Amino acid sequence: MKDILMQRAGWLIWIALLLTIFVPQAATQPREQQSLLQRIQQRADLSTFATFVAASYSDIPALLDSDPALTVFAPNNAAFSNLASLLEIPLTELLQNPEVISQIVRYHIFSGVNNAAQLRNLDGSVVPTLLQNAFVAVRVRDNVVTLNNVVSVVQADIPASNGVLHIVDDVLLNRVIVETLNNPAAEEAITPNPTPMPATAAPSPTPLLVNQAVRAGYVRFANLLPGVDLLQVTSESQAQQALQTGTLADFVLLPAGVLVLTLSAEGQVLAELPIQVAVEQFQTVLLVRDSLGELRAQTVIEDYSATLPGESRVTLVNALDSVEGASVFADGAPLLATFAPGATALVDLPAAEFAPVFNLPESSLPLEPALRLQSDVYTFVALYGTLDDPRLLVQSVQGETMRGLQSDLQRTNTDVPSPSIAQILADAPDFSFLAEATHALEEPLRERIAGTSGEPLTLLAPTNAAFADLLVTIDRTSAELLNDTELLRQILLYHMLEGQVLESDFRAAQGTSIVTLLPLNEAFFITEADDGRLLLNGLVNFVQTDIRASNGIIHIIDEVLLPRPVIDALGL
Repeated sequence: MKDILMQRAGWLIWIALLLTIFVPQAATQPREQQSLLQRIQQRADLSTFATFVAASYSDIPALLDSDPALTVFAPNNAAFSNLASLLEIPLTELLQNPEVISQIVRYHIFSGVNNAAQLRNLDGSVVPTLLQNAFVAVRVRDNVVTLNNVVSVVQADIPASNGVLHIVDDVLLNRVIVETLNNPAAEEAITPNPTPMPATAAPSPTPLLVNQAVRAGYVRFANLLPGVDLLQVTSESQAQQALQTGTLADFVLLPAGVLVLTLSAEGQVLAELPIQVAVEQFQTVLLVRDSLGELRAQTVIEDYSATLPGESRVTLVNALDSVEGASVFADGAPLLATFAPGATALVDLPAAEFAPVFNLPESSLPLEPALRLQSDVYTFVALYGTLDDPRLLVQSVQGETMRGLQSDLQRTNTDVPSPSIAQILADAPDFSFLAEATHALEEPLRERIAGTSGEPLTLLAPTNAAFADLLVTIDRTSAELLNDTELLRQILLYHMLEGQVLESDFRAAQGTSIVTLLPLNEAFFITEADDGRLLLNGLVNFVQTDIRASNGIIHIIDEVLLPRPVIDALGL
């Protein structure tokens, strides 16, 4: 059987090579008139990538040959040789898995045209790819564009009739691709994964027990499910709410932490969805369907802080059941040139008439009648439904009302006196390694952890189990790591942030990079999985969040984050 598979793979490679030789129009077409597919097929250094494209699902070659606006990051032949060595799988065997091949190719394509200058402007951004709900982190280091902190653009701006081609020195992988490799028969998962680290299964979290006051946040729910006329929303922490289609309920006070919602209609349970209730935040949870028809909860962190006199704040949310983006125009000018699926935008506008138009791929949807924005009024506008039946949900609240709720929330969340970060670590057996490791830090940082400097900080705290996994990965003993003070210092600084950063702040920043205390603005990337979990560098999970100390905040994580200098030094 294996010989047959190898023979089939050989034929695929020969077909791809023949394609590179016999491109009918290539000899006479100017290069800028050749498609991305033709440009890939022409280059000898991209012959393996051309083979992958030929072996992928049929829509991909057609896309590369005709789609009007794409950016392709094509790994060179050396990159695929490195991939085969890393996976310990011959490329001929890999080519027998069209699902993996198609995922890899899609993960190397951005929608829209991004030349080198535009990529540099995306520094620090997380950009969606054509692989469903999978993202790539763009960084610029020493004027070189890097992807997921590990892949570099080695040749940029190769023009094509339908986009631009960049050659990269390594193959991008994410957890979706690795899981499909490990379990070819499994259905495709959906997980955004910009990550520079090897993918491993996340261990079962062990919560840290810390005495804390009961904390809470305000949450309201919206039924944005066309066809579900009456949706019942229940959980262990709230009474049942009945929501008609296209309605937004009032805010209710719920305990902070993970809350499992049960959604039902006409006596049948539709889904159970986890959400994260943030401390001292106002959240709107939109109950929608994704592009695959699955129910999901899309969370929006509201901002009811004061606006300037004469201004009104509008929250715009794209909850449309579509993988295609939109744009928003107001008064004939672009308000949001790109309004991607799942995107949220907060804009402060003059208190005047507001008549936005939502431009969809094949239609437009004006807000009718127009809104009359008022000072100190906060308006929520959600685009939802489908491309064939787009709808708008609009609701406004008075600033005075929200300030009253904010005051109640702050009284509810009054904390008991808290110990310092150092005391919490010292008192928790599961953090004995981290507590000992802090001795590798300079005196000023040790004082900040002890709470004697007066400067607050936020610590991402890996458990002992997380450090044990790291020791296996880097093949060192605990004593060897503790004695390598410079390496340990870099790792610890990568887990520290200036000021007090709550989970709600991470959620508000998801899709971006978070700068740490490690010099040269070393950062990690924060994204949100479909199940509501926050992911650090696409892999590391929060176990427990918002543990308040007298001098800052602790968040427990299940793996050790490794910055790029450490990854390079260890040869990972």
